[in-house]
Amino acid sequence: QEYDIYTRASSGGVQVWEEISTMLARRHTPGKRPTIDRLPSDVDAVERKRPIHVAGDTGRRYAFVSGDVNPIHLWDFTAARFGFKQVVAHGMWSLARTLGEVADVLPAGAMQVDTQFKLPLYLPGDAVVTSWKRTDQDGPWLDLWLSDGRKGRPHLAMQVR
Repeated sequence: QEYDIYTRASSGGVQVWEEISTMLARRHTPGKRPTIDRLPSDVDAVERKRPIHVAGDTGRRYAFVSGDVNPIHLWDFTAARFGFKQVVAHGMWSLARTLGEVADVLPAGAMQVDTQFKLPLYLPGDAVVTSWKRTDQDGPWLDLWLSDGRKGRPHLAMQVR
């Protein structure tokens, strides 16, 4: 489902802000998607780990480029109005950055990318991109995990084929 939130802010009777944020709501769809609930216990299966630092202004910079100006990605005080302790990275930025970290091993041509967004990535922050290959009944996959740099909690999990 898709819906728009219209926001207008005034100061002293003068409009100082106006925006339309388009939100997407998940719904149950038939069929089973692959999921990653945890990193593999077999450490040999993990092919690479890459630490990344995410700057505090990443949300504002991404908003400028993408046109997706969502208050939770801009400033701590606007993120707090929506229940976050501080500004969070945009999910699509996290997805793109994670794919970018493994661009050299992605399949050539068309790809299928299944993504599960887990926990918010607070900014500034440190994260780790972990990747490994696996094969299931559908064939070979590249699994990716973006996790918290300190406690290892997942921000997102991806499967690429």
